[in-house]
Amino acid sequence: MENRNGVITRARSMIGQIRYTMNAPHLTPNRNMLRNNVRHQGLFWADCSSYTRWCFDVLGVNIGDWTAPQSEAGSHVWSGRGNVNVIPFHQLQMGDLIVSSAVENFWGSAGAGGHAAIFVGGRTVIGVNGTNPNAQEHDIANEFGSQNWFWRIRRIAAPQANVPNNSVPQPNPPNRPIPPPVSSAPVSTQPPQVISNRPNFTIGQIHRTQVDALRVRSGPGINHRILNQGELTQNGQANARNGMLNRNTAVTVLEVRNVGDDIWLRIPSGWIAGFHQGQVFVR
Repeated sequence: MENRNGVITRARSMIGQIRYTMNAPHLTPNRNMLRNNVRHQGLFWADCSSYTRWCFDVLGVNIGDWTAPQSEAGSHVWSGRGNVNVIPFHQLQMGDLIVSSAVENFWGSAGAGGHAAIFVGGRTVIGVNGTNPNAQEHDIANEFGSQNWFWRIRRIAAPQANVPNNSVPQPNPPNRPIPPPVSSAPVSTQPPQVISNRPNFTIGQIHRTQVDALRVRSGPGINHRILNQGELTQNGQANARNGMLNRNTAVTVLEVRNVGDDIWLRIPSGWIAGFHQGQVFVR
């Protein structure tokens, strides 16, 4: 499995070869000509998010097809609002994903997702956009401009393989017989069972949110409408900002619904994600 340096290597391999096309490509559902290895006049077609997705594919991780799901991929590093100078670059690591939006709610509407690029150290990023359409590595201000954005910086890691730690021989416990030789019976070829980090939820339980700005929706799943502040219960409004619940808010589970691999919870204010894209939002 590749590490995060592989992401930067892959991103740099496309410098000068990208032709920026909004929502590229137009005729394939995954919007990513890079992944389909389709060329046009010797150049790849991509927009900012199809380029970043292709770069992170090397980790074996799907970060999403556009900037909204990418803004929730991996783990949280930093979020805030302002021009590029508000970003605490000292907290970032090479290979971090930087996503910006003109609105605080990245899922709010089509086009709200803004822009995405990959951090490579200092103040430098790699990205592709309409102003710098050919995939460049340069100062972040050249990539994102000087306007005030809502920022989310995410750290994407490759899935960890479950490898047993049996490299160091263990001494035989004292006063115990030495075990007999290992049987010559065939060894099972079945893979070891992977223990999931999916939490368990029971109706009536009280849990606490594990993330900042957790959205409340009208139904289970990201396709349902996001509720605003005034639609939450009185207690929900007291523990929310702009309709999004604060970290460590106590929530009572009224219903549990599985949506694919995700777990959605109905609470008095509406529906929230308890477990989404491998990340625990409520515990």
